[in-house]
Amino acid sequence: MSVLRADAAATPLLQVRGVGKLFAGVPALSDVSLTLHAGEVHALIGENGAGKSTLIHLLTGALAADGGTMNLRGQPFSPGTPASAAARGIAVLHQAPQLVPSLSALDNLFIGRSSPAAVHWGSGLTNRRAMRQRAHQACEDLGTGLGAGLGAGTGMGTSFNLPLDALVADLSATQRTQLALLRCLMSEPDLLVLDEPTASLTSTDAQQLMLQIDALRRRGKAVLYVSHRLDEVLQIADRITVLRNGACVATLPARGQTSASLIAAMSGQIETETEGQTAREHVPAVRSHDTLRAPLHAVLQVAQAATRDGRVRDASLTLHGGELLGIYGLAGSGRTELLELLMGLRAGSFASLCANGQPIKANSAQAAKSRAWVLIPEDRRGQALVLHMRLRDNLNLPFLRRFASLGWLSKQRERAAAGASMQSLDIKATGPEQSVVELSGGNQQKVVFARALAMNAQVLLCDEPTQAVDVGTRRAIHQLLREHCARGGAALVVSSDLSEMLELAQRVVVLREGISVANLSGADLNAVEVLRWCFAAPQTEAVSA
Repeated sequence: MSVLRADAAATPLLQVRGVGKLFAGVPALSDVSLTLHAGEVHALIGENGAGKSTLIHLLTGALAADGGTMNLRGQPFSPGTPASAAARGIAVLHQAPQLVPSLSALDNLFIGRSSPAAVHWGSGLTNRRAMRQRAHQACEDLGTGLGAGLGAGTGMGTSFNLPLDALVADLSATQRTQLALLRCLMSEPDLLVLDEPTASLTSTDAQQLMLQIDALRRRGKAVLYVSHRLDEVLQIADRITVLRNGACVATLPARGQTSASLIAAMSGQIETETEGQTAREHVPAVRSHDTLRAPLHAVLQVAQAATRDGRVRDASLTLHGGELLGIYGLAGSGRTELLELLMGLRAGSFASLCANGQPIKANSAQAAKSRAWVLIPEDRRGQALVLHMRLRDNLNLPFLRRFASLGWLSKQRERAAAGASMQSLDIKATGPEQSVVELSGGNQQKVVFARALAMNAQVLLCDEPTQAVDVGTRRAIHQLLREHCARGGAALVVSSDLSEMLELAQRVVVLREGISVANLSGADLNAVEVLRWCFAAPQTEAVSA
């Protein structure tokens, strides 16, 4: 970890002052300030929904701020597009590398790049030999073995294996990350934004990246490092900014911090100094509601669930009748993929899978028949609703047989059933014939819930059930879930909102990197403990839940 030079500290490369961003009137960022110096690695941390991605989008021109100011090298900075941000010397490595799978690694390095004349023949044909030489030279300039594997006889190390002529589709996840990073660095940026750069890297490659970042720092480059891996943050950062609920709650020197102190800052449990002012934010440590009722028998038992694509590696849980069980984890932890695996929408396997004590086979007709489960997906518009159809159609599609007689559908009975569902969930619409696309987001979500409840499902698998809904609808959905459990049903709820999870769930299973690492309840179910398990060192064994 380096100490900032006095001259660098006096002339910040980037200054962000009081920026804000609203989505549908809801603040995603509120009065956020940040300063980056040349030769500094500045980490940005926060739990899900803290505003990290929104801030990155503002800095890189993907979004426009709704307030505040930004200055780059002392000049006003308001990039209207990612291209304009890149032209000002800002490069970003996204968590999902933005590459073209059908093109080679070499081609991806030069897509959209204004190449010097040496890269093109006079006829306009691409000079691939010059491109290859330039790629090799860029790797040599980086000086830490980043270009290993670019070709035989280059004299480079072997820590990275990046074949230039291979299609991106044939590269490993690690190689794609390496390629995207090399593409960023070939533009010689003054500020490099790294968003979860080690998510797909092995520990060896992650340490190689740490060396590369340190080399960039020594060359006077600024790095904004966004990561959920606090050990990496503490290893590489000079300073750390903590975001919570869209606000900057602390900017801290990395030296002297620990994982525990950073988790406490993210969860609002401590008082911290932030850019000259004191931030005090105290979040209830323990959920405020009592257990709704004593859990009944186990309605769902999952042991060692794993998806074929590796997004879920070893997840186990037990759900009881009358229980609302939460699944919490950071982005990429495998929460959504686990629900999709349970519904048979994603290929994978289980050591065992039981419904109401009876073993069933995953991804089989028996499983579909045995599980009285229904999924309420995160993407309601894309996966749960037929937007161009009427409200009554969306409410009744799964059980049209109920309204059929001698092969004919009774529209009168359909309308009556739809009207009853609308009334029971207070769905605001002109009537059952209104197109569902015309409803508000909250009312669309109520339609999804009404249909699920009409299916008499024993278990509700809910993925972000209150995402992008108003406060009133959020409260109504919470009440629906509680009433369902009070009747002996059960709910498995995924939410990125930790405060919602603590308010709603009786137990929480924490997923980290596709592994269930904790099963929290009672006094252990609090913000600090949940975040501690989310940010802890990777586990090798799943915790039985």
